Amino acid sequence: MSGGALKRTSAGGHGRAERTRQKLLRAFVDLVMTRGSLQISPADVAARAGVRRSTLYTHFGGRLELLEASLMGPCTALAGAVRVGSSPSELLPLLHHLQSQSARTGALLRDPLNSLWAKCLARAIATTLREDRSGVRHRPTIPHQLLAPVLAEVQLAIIRCWLENPAGVNAEMLAATLSASTRRLLSGG
Repeated sequence: MSGGALKRTSAGGHGRAERTRQKLLRAFVDLVMTRGSLQISPADVAARAGVRRSTLYTHFGGRLELLEASLMGPCTALAGAVRVGSSPSELLPLLHHLQSQSARTGALLRDPLNSLWAKCLARAIATTLREDRSGVRHRPTIPHQLLAPVLAEVQLAIIRCWLENPAGVNAEMLAATLSASTRRLLSGG
């Protein structure tokens, strides 16, 4: 979404605009999880959210923007694992949610959604690495330009394997695994 849509509303309209945006996101996520694919039209999303299709386009450019916006929360949480001093416990809310929704989350971990999620996550990781002000210099063994996409793919692969075969691995163990694998890739160790 361009910032213009929210700028055009009155000062009191920001709350309403944000509520409408969240309603659209919830409707989109519900439809993706229910149908297990992106075979969803903007009209489907607008109808589920109880708004007009033109309202959807005021907030989002289409399905791809809706998907990317809906993945920002999970991407931000996973990208946080690259911050120096991050704790595995920061991943627990996301992991508990994915685990509780594992029957519905499977669609996100299969293509084409998995590829889109990996790209969104790679962008979030790259941003987090760029904004890291800790002064710690990462010394990965893989080229820097490949670091964010590789980290994204590794994180999603670990989560996919866990959800497909969770036997004996709880969310706390998985959070520690995600953090350790991320740190190893960053440190070159």
